[in-house]
Amino acid sequence: MIAANSALPVKNAKELIALAKSKPGEITYASCGSGTICHLAGELFKTQNGVDLLHVPYKGSAPAITALLGGEVNLAFDTLTVLSPQVKAGKVKALAITSAERSPLLPNVPTAAEAGLTNFEVDSWFSLVVPAATPKDIVQKLNATLAQISHLPEVREKLAAQGLSTLHSTPEKLAQLIKDDYARWGKVVQSSGATLD
Repeated sequence: MIAANSALPVKNAKELIALAKSKPGEITYASCGSGTICHLAGELFKTQNGVDLLHVPYKGSAPAITALLGGEVNLAFDTLTVLSPQVKAGKVKALAITSAERSPLLPNVPTAAEAGLTNFEVDSWFSLVVPAATPKDIVQKLNATLAQISHLPEVREKLAAQGLSTLHSTPEKLAQLIKDDYARWGKVVQSSGATLD
């Protein structure tokens, strides 16, 4: 999600871009650390929209959001799980959800595409991996068990309450996702010079 401090005079992503272009290097954004997906999301936003934002890395989401709430920074790129409580409480402004679909937690917040940001989809995901030498039958059994668990209503409800969803896939599709993300984010790392702290 892209969220703004309540004092920043923008109501949407397009206004943010216009403001950032009028004040190069003056608009700051917090991330949960250098080299994290929060940081890379900000760098991707900068590149795709031709704006100069100042990155302010923090050691985790909690201090980054505290800085956003306190006005130390203007923006934050972070997960829905972290930012939605602050949006619901009216403490920060949600400018866009960076997933392909709107979130049931914040149904009135547009996706990045709906907000006019082309190809700006940033998702965090989790997966279960095993050593490469694990026998295929064990991998298939684990995959089938995870599929059953991911379809349990109580699991879906608990995850949805945190802004998360399940997406069951195959080992082959996961391998392709990892390869695609490696290539996509590798370009962002190279162009921005981002490093891990």
